[in-house]
Amino acid sequence: MTRIAIAAISLLASVALAQTPPSDTSKAPGSMSAKTGMSGWTPRKVTHEDKKGIEAMLTKMDNAWKTGDLAASAAVVDFPVYMVTDDAKGTVYTDSWTKDMYMTNMTEAMKNMTGMKDIKVKHNRKYDFLTDAMAIVYDNASMTMGKQTINVRSSSLVIQKDGKWMIKSMMEGGWGDSMKPKTETKG
Repeated sequence: MTRIAIAAISLLASVALAQTPPSDTSKAPGSMSAKTGMSGWTPRKVTHEDKKGIEAMLTKMDNAWKTGDLAASAAVVDFPVYMVTDDAKGTVYTDSWTKDMYMTNMTEAMKNMTGMKDIKVKHNRKYDFLTDAMAIVYDNASMTMGKQTINVRSSSLVIQKDGKWMIKSMMEGGWGDSMKPKTETKG
């Protein structure tokens, strides 16, 4: 008798649940949220790797640096931008820059880069798409000026915002010494 009562209650509960649509898709049977308890999260599949779109944006950034057009370089950055570098000792520096901070710091960097018009840059970029609108770009670039060639490794987090690709974070080693607070010396 007890088994029949339990079976009847289970059947009625199943019918009631089947007739009530879930108010939130994260609780729908079969969703990742229902299985893991991570409500609100639905993994996204990459359906379109827009490497050409990202490459076009990065080419704009390269051209801006070659011509010394800081405003053009800032136009492809989504502010605030997260900056990551390290110094000669390996101490890592991170900061979130506003557009004003970017303009101030990069103006100084551009002044120190003489001869940029004659530089030859060869990029070897690899793209890791997290979604259709987020990607990480790894770049092993070689830069040649005259007879001197240096190799540079960097990474950027790029996002699609309002239909265009923009840089949200930049990471490149070696800039930390120039980012340390300057101390005054009296002569």
